[in-house]
Amino acid sequence: MIFYTADLHLGHKNVIRLCDRPFANVEEMDATLIANWNAVVGAEDIVYVLGDFSFRSAGSVKPVLKALNGTKHLILGNHDKSWMKNVRAEEYFASVSPLLEIDDGDTHITLCHYPMLSWNRVMHGAIHIHGHIHNNTNYSFGLLEKMSAYNAGVDVNGFKPVTLEQLINNKAAFYSQVAEKDMANKIASMTEKDVASITENAAAKKIVDALKPLAEHMSFLCRQAISHYTPIAERIIRGEISDEKEIDLTLTYMLDHCYDKEMFALFKRVCRALLYKYPELVHFYIHEYKYMWDSDGDADDETDETE
Repeated sequence: MIFYTADLHLGHKNVIRLCDRPFANVEEMDATLIANWNAVVGAEDIVYVLGDFSFRSAGSVKPVLKALNGTKHLILGNHDKSWMKNVRAEEYFASVSPLLEIDDGDTHITLCHYPMLSWNRVMHGAIHIHGHIHNNTNYSFGLLEKMSAYNAGVDVNGFKPVTLEQLINNKAAFYSQVAEKDMANKIASMTEKDVASITENAAAKKIVDALKPLAEHMSFLCRQAISHYTPIAERIIRGEISDEKEIDLTLTYMLDHCYDKEMFALFKRVCRALLYKYPELVHFYIHEYKYMWDSDGDADDETDETE
């Protein structure tokens, strides 16, 4: 089995504070990361470490490298130079490189520590796995959300190596959590004047109160739909699902929730991936989207976004 991980920062005390890691000290952090690794990775498994394995460690990383299960490949990060001064990485890693292209099943993947805007075969369903940004939601966050790029960092993957399927699911869950926190922060920061402007009269307040449960229910259903259809959509994009009836049914259900930006972005990615294989089907759903959600006809034309 193939696993991916990044940004362990073993031995780095300050990363606990900087990334809000749930550890009392660096000893607890290192012990947990090692235990988590060996709990999921077996001797015959392969692990791609996408950089920043250790940083500012007071001790040698050699015992850690010896203790970790699996055949390990290192994709160099910006903080790997320090610990590699005293360790011959080639003795512990099957390969060491700044960038690597591999196949995981039918999925072609470009591995690099740093998130990239484009990569080889991106228009043919290839994906990108990276590290570097930890759980930071400021750096290119909105852009990465819409791309077939996945953050292998331990901070967003339960502090353990994960499979490709887990990586994809964890990304969807992480972005959903961020959206919920952002909405909660906006509500908490509202002033009395803000609230008054929204409900400036009794009639408006009644409408808001009446619509609130419906909005909450729609949001709940949408989050469930995104969670359910994201892995299916990714399989369609990678070409693992090619049955036209199944694709048609999936697009139908996704279309019902395209009022949501995240679902609409996923819907567009599927349409792009299928444009040349099923042009009639894609153009049908573009038309249906405009009819349902863009009555002014201002929606982006997918045929202009596939180059």
